[in-house]
Amino acid sequence: YKLSEKLADEIWNIVIKWDALAKDTVGKQIIRAADSIGANIAEGDGRGSYQDHRRFIKIARGSLYETKHWLRRAYTRQLLTTTQVETLKPIIDELSPRLNAYLKSIGNTSEIAKGGNMRSRTVREGSVGFLILVGIGLFGGLVLWLQGVQLGNRSYKFAVEFASAQGMQIGTPVRYRGVAVGKITAIKASANGVEVTMEIAPGTLVMPRDVAIEANKSGLIGESSIDITIPLVPTVPLR
Repeated sequence: YKLSEKLADEIWNIVIKWDALAKDTVGKQIIRAADSIGANIAEGDGRGSYQDHRRFIKIARGSLYETKHWLRRAYTRQLLTTTQVETLKPIIDELSPRLNAYLKSIGNTSEIAKGGNMRSRTVREGSVGFLILVGIGLFGGLVLWLQGVQLGNRSYKFAVEFASAQGMQIGTPVRYRGVAVGKITAIKASANGVEVTMEIAPGTLVMPRDVAIEANKSGLIGESSIDITIPLVPTVPLR
């Protein structure tokens, strides 16, 4: 930007000394073109988008090419001295590649911004997907909880044959060493008695092979329960 100002000021100082015809023809054109370089750089920098910024820098580059055209016309018409050309040429030679480099830097910055926007979009979409998965997991857990299913707390079943049901029914509690560990899930009459299916939880509970299983009643109203006890003689644990 400072180079463009320097170029415009140098050209002004040269043209101001020309005669009326030269000023009115070549002079006005070259001053407008030179002033347009810095004006478009400044306006592009003040724009709010990369697209506008790049567009105005391209216009500034076009104004520089126009300035070079009018300088050649002025030199051909002997309006410029050799000393004046030697003063202007280094400024133009430095300004042209700097404008191109500046334009490319705006493109790179724009691409970086786009990449950042894409990463932000990816993060947002990933977060939404994660929240959806969490929601599905919570909903599934709620359904299992409402159905009485406990994850990581599996159970196992076994059947015991009794002579009679003795007031037992589905849901009657099963106790091991006095602690409730399950319930009766099925009662079915068999040829020699009643087959009672019990469900024990957790599935990691290990009982000896030859435990004693008895149907008892307790409490004032005679509530039924199945009690699993360990005989006094040590036994081998069930596996």
